[in-house]
Amino acid sequence: MTNRQWRQFVINHIPRARHYVGIPTGGVVIAMAAVVNYDAEYSLVNDGELKGSKPGRGYDWILIDDVATTGNSLLKALFLIETPPREIFVVVDRRKDKSKLNISSLFQVQHVRTRGR
Repeated sequence: MTNRQWRQFVINHIPRARHYVGIPTGGVVIAMAAVVNYDAEYSLVNDGELKGSKPGRGYDWILIDDVATTGNSLLKALFLIETPPREIFVVVDRRKDKSKLNISSLFQVQHVRTRGR
């Protein structure tokens, strides 16, 4: 998010919602950019706690992280919040197992197995 062009690219692709919940550290920065861009509510998950308001059932909210590697931090956040988001958004989805969570991403890393490994 330090490069102006990439920052604007990410911001332009964040889905619009009434509330954003960010996961430290990159997800918090991205969620804050969405909040400023869309004049929305904001919360964050940190150290196993939700800081800020809790989105209610049926509320239009999006969970945001920068990179999904295993999806565990997203699962922990969902368990803590107890209310399903409209969408889970990450910039890069690099999970090998994509069956646990339905995640929207700007980029996906395809894992390629090389010979001998």
